[in-house]
Amino acid sequence: MHGSRTVTRGFTLIELLVVIAIIAILAAILFPVFAKAREKARQSSCLNNQRQIAVAMLMYAQDHDEMMPDSSNVWPEINVDRNILMCPTKGKKVANAYVYNDGVSSLALGEIVSPESTVLTCDGQHSATSSPVTYDNVAYSGDDVDERHSEKLVATFVDGHVQVLDYPWEVRSGMVLHLDAASIQGIAADGYIDTWQDTSGKGNDMTAQRTDTWRPIYKANIVDGHAAVRIQGNRWFSQTAYGAFANKRFTPSNMASVTAITVAAPVAQTYGGTDWGGRLIHANSGPTIGTTDGFRMAMSNSSSGGWGGLGANSPAVTINWAYSNWSPLYFWPNGEFQVFGYMLDNENMKADAFWQWNGSRKAQSMATQTPGANGLMQTKYFKVGADYCNCGSHFSDDMDIAELRVYSPKLGGLERDAMINFLLTKYPSAK
Repeated sequence: MHGSRTVTRGFTLIELLVVIAIIAILAAILFPVFAKAREKARQSSCLNNQRQIAVAMLMYAQDHDEMMPDSSNVWPEINVDRNILMCPTKGKKVANAYVYNDGVSSLALGEIVSPESTVLTCDGQHSATSSPVTYDNVAYSGDDVDERHSEKLVATFVDGHVQVLDYPWEVRSGMVLHLDAASIQGIAADGYIDTWQDTSGKGNDMTAQRTDTWRPIYKANIVDGHAAVRIQGNRWFSQTAYGAFANKRFTPSNMASVTAITVAAPVAQTYGGTDWGGRLIHANSGPTIGTTDGFRMAMSNSSSGGWGGLGANSPAVTINWAYSNWSPLYFWPNGEFQVFGYMLDNENMKADAFWQWNGSRKAQSMATQTPGANGLMQTKYFKVGADYCNCGSHFSDDMDIAELRVYSPKLGGLERDAMINFLLTKYPSAK
């Protein structure tokens, strides 16, 4: 009688491969979850750090006649513990992982229009700039922001609250005019527009200057699925503003500093004479818009050189501010939408223009200006549309405006870049 023998059976090769495959699948599913959980914990630590930094800055303001710290000495002045300045995501090698918004530097708390939506600090690290004087760990533009927490950033606001944000964000603080073609209701494609409603909440609705067939036209689905308003250019040898929306007294009525940002495109037209551009937006200090006062953001398509000697058939955006000479800034083809704008700072007698071109940001600063015959310019009236023709032999182009936003007081560099990038996300072909 033979003794029984126990046979131990191992895994077959196929079974082993199946087990390994299951483990690999589970690892692929679980490891990203673990990584997200770790990053969420780091984000919570960052939220707590910045909350303490914001409290320190606001306590500083209370101790200094409600004046916010100056960019040049903000970090030594608040003097928080070094560990609070460290972000776990960046690691201990970065001594300070946060940036202070230069846009609130040295402002009185009462000057900040919307503290609940004005950034105080955020995740970031100051990048090199061409500015003559900059300070580390201060945010001057969108380049200084770091979306380090799963493509989001932690930010504090002047009212003291902390928030996790997507970048770019929509800036509404200080907005005094918002014209968005998407807000126009009840008008069919190619229909006439008598009133363009302001959605900023300030009630600065714009009314067409004319009631005939030359008034503005609603153009549906013209840029990235969005509508636009076509301003019809000047057809005659005069300064008659054919397509423009009429002068509008702003609320507030005096604005010493302004930022205007728009999404627009020139539409070339030729009416038998030399073809010039039209002012896209134009403001001055009185009810009558003349040819030598105020500031203008304009588009040109001149066959005779155009404003500032731009060269034959060169569309351009130009700024004329406070009795200064024309300053050519930017060129682009007819019908191509772009994001562009300017900053007018009457308090410091300066003006800056900025625009997007082939995926890169451009800017030009005008030299410090001397007040004109009427003194310091303060915006009271505003016009939107094509109205330029002061030489008796030129015509202005049509133009399409998808959106126009005006802020007063002017935006800081961080908010300006956030708003430009927000519009570039909304209108991707404008890049």
